Amino acid sequence: MCRQTALDLPPVPASAGAARRFIAEMCERWELPELRDDLLLAVSELVTNSILHARTPISVTVTVAGGIAEVGVRDHDPTPPVLRPPRADLVTDLDTLSHRLPSFEDPDPRHPALVVGAAGSVASGRGLHLLDAVADSWGVASITGDQSGKEVWFAIAIPLGWPHAHACHCSETTATTASGRRIAHVAGRWD
Repeated sequence: MCRQTALDLPPVPASAGAARRFIAEMCERWELPELRDDLLLAVSELVTNSILHARTPISVTVTVAGGIAEVGVRDHDPTPPVLRPPRADLVTDLDTLSHRLPSFEDPDPRHPALVVGAAGSVASGRGLHLLDAVADSWGVASITGDQSGKEVWFAIAIPLGWPHAHACHCSETTATTASGRRIAHVAGRWD
């Protein structure tokens, strides 16, 4: 069964939570509880990346077609995300920076040597590794034209036994996902 829904978000921190609520509600409506946690983790990482790096409006699109759930997070920055080398131990990363932490006697608590929360943060750089761990496939599609940018997408197989798994017999394609899947949304009680 083909289904597609989307949510537009501003580039503010609260949008990550809005995207998670959107995914959680979609999983409930579409009877996909088995995918909920993986979808929530991955979409949270991608929306957070868009907020931190692109700082443009964000669109989250969820598509179910052909036994696959695909989520795309689109922003208007054409710069593709960078998969950084693995950093397995956050505690070790923090220990290596301990000498750079401000002391209690430091008159300026906004110590410039320690970046927190942005791309250079000691805690950053793990999002795409998390995405890679939970998704069956993922990629980046460049968007050209008036609304140029990129869409980072990921796909997860729907478990066997999903009650709506029958093949989609759509007469015409109404949309194409970022990965190239052609779909035609079929309206139903899940809308």
